[in-house]
Amino acid sequence: MGHFMPNRPLLNSTLFDFSEILEPRLAGKPTELGLEDFSQENPDWAKRIQRLNELRHKIEVNMEKDTERRQKDKDQEIQFPDVHVGDLVYYPNRKLSNKSQNYSAGLGVKYLGPAKVYKLISPIVVELRSAWQSL
Repeated sequence: MGHFMPNRPLLNSTLFDFSEILEPRLAGKPTELGLEDFSQENPDWAKRIQRLNELRHKIEVNMEKDTERRQKDKDQEIQFPDVHVGDLVYYPNRKLSNKSQNYSAGLGVKYLGPAKVYKLISPIVVELRSAWQSL
């Protein structure tokens, strides 16, 4: 048997050039950047700074709009339905699909009823009875 050499990840290889990951457009090209390249007098640099400021402003506006929308949604009060004993209501169909009974929940009715409210347990929890039974 020969020697076993474990697989080494590509990034740990000594033959891999990291400059392609860090700066693909400069890979293989030696660059000499000095402080004068980053001054406001350089038109390319000034244009880049201007573009960054425009993008920052656009992001701030979008974030402010999103914050206002979320606050508006949060501020809306949850309104409980006004239900009393004896009212007729519809309730969601919670029956699951059953292949042996040839029933598909996705094709079934979404709500069942009407049913009469028999007892109020809380503002949103009620006990129901069939609408055809007497209270």
